[in-house]
Amino acid sequence: MVKTDQIRILVVDDDPDVLSATSRILKKAGYYVIKGSSGKDALELAQQQMPDLLLLDVILPDIKGIDVLKKLKKNRQTKQIPVILISSIKTDSFDQTIGLETGADQYIARPIPNRELLAKIQAFLRIKAIETELSRHRKHLENVVDERTRALKKEIREKEAAQKFLSHQKTTISLNNDIAAIFLTSNPNDIYLEIINLLRETLNCRFGILGYINEYQDLVCPRISGKSWPTSTDIETKQIYPYTRWTGIWAECMEKNEFIRVNQAVKGFSAEIEFKNAMAVPLIAEQTCIGLIGLADHASHFSGDDQARLKMISEFVAPILAMFIQREKNKSQLEIHAKKLEEKNIALNVLLENRDEQRKKIADQVMTNFDQLVFPYYQRIRHSRDTDETDLLVKIMEKNTLESLAPLERSFPMPFRQLTPMEIQVADLIKMGKSSKEISGLLNISPRSVFFHRNNIRKKLNIHGKKVNLRSFLISSV
Repeated sequence: MVKTDQIRILVVDDDPDVLSATSRILKKAGYYVIKGSSGKDALELAQQQMPDLLLLDVILPDIKGIDVLKKLKKNRQTKQIPVILISSIKTDSFDQTIGLETGADQYIARPIPNRELLAKIQAFLRIKAIETELSRHRKHLENVVDERTRALKKEIREKEAAQKFLSHQKTTISLNNDIAAIFLTSNPNDIYLEIINLLRETLNCRFGILGYINEYQDLVCPRISGKSWPTSTDIETKQIYPYTRWTGIWAECMEKNEFIRVNQAVKGFSAEIEFKNAMAVPLIAEQTCIGLIGLADHASHFSGDDQARLKMISEFVAPILAMFIQREKNKSQLEIHAKKLEEKNIALNVLLENRDEQRKKIADQVMTNFDQLVFPYYQRIRHSRDTDETDLLVKIMEKNTLESLAPLERSFPMPFRQLTPMEIQVADLIKMGKSSKEISGLLNISPRSVFFHRNNIRKKLNIHGKKVNLRSFLISSV
């Protein structure tokens, strides 16, 4: 409860004796008293002092108490001041009713004993104090309720946002699974078109494009049609957008690695194409833009949720697309390497066939020589009984044997006989002017092995460590 010495009471009465007596009683009871003798005093002092209670005489010389009360209640600053009307003339129930209806908190009729007056004032102030305390508690409770309501609303909003996010996450994960399945099971030529059609259906838009950036920095879309992106024809074909043709949001997206959402008219890659709205998201792998997802002409407009979903999808697609592109590139390189290897094998087979044919010719010639120059003398030796004749025939056979083996000697000189079959093949290819890299490819051995065989050949031909060109030496030794 508020102490009485802290309560200020404004007493307004035009009778000096009554004013003095009332003030004295209140002061004796411990109240702080402010005195006034007119309606003007009541209005001014009420606004200046803001008392806790106003005891207002109904009959005043300048302004009636009822009119003073009306003005106080109309004033925003003073309308909360409690007012007790006091009168010794207007004491009937009608006057009291008018006073209370005008805004008085109580109406006291004189004469009234001082003790009773003081008791009524004290009772009124106690009631007011309780009302004030209740009002304070009510305000506090209202604030607590408001604060709790705001907290609950915030919690509800957060839960709704979390549920919405989880729903989007679930949808996006399902979509990502579908995209992964396309990469794993579809024909490589159909992957790009299937993914973009899936995105168009999911995000409710007419047009879409998916492509990767090649080594020339051009945007390559392996499968594209007028159904998924406006082109010059409706025939499904591979579309390449050269780096120099990148314009508008598509160029900004790929050059700045930025996600762009536009819900107004926007140009395509060519000036004659225009969309009513569009989204563009770069595909980033290892902090580098490797491609683009573009969507256009949403049924209504692209929302922030659409943007968040497409961004999550792009983060999922980018590394898979990078691996897919690298796999296709490796596959293409393997096919090229296999083709080159096949061509080399064909060349080597031709070379070996020629070598075999040459060896056959040499063998045939050697056999013919033996038939003509050696074997006839052998028959004569078997039937000869003359020692001198036999010695002569042996000498002739030795000479003819060397002549018969001459073609083999020319094809395969004595120093080459110590070479291994692989070293002979390497030596033949060196004579033909093939480089170590070419020999490696033709014989399907490593460059290091070629270097090892070259060294062995030089050692066996006694030119190791000498400034002698191996090819020249091999050619001159035949």
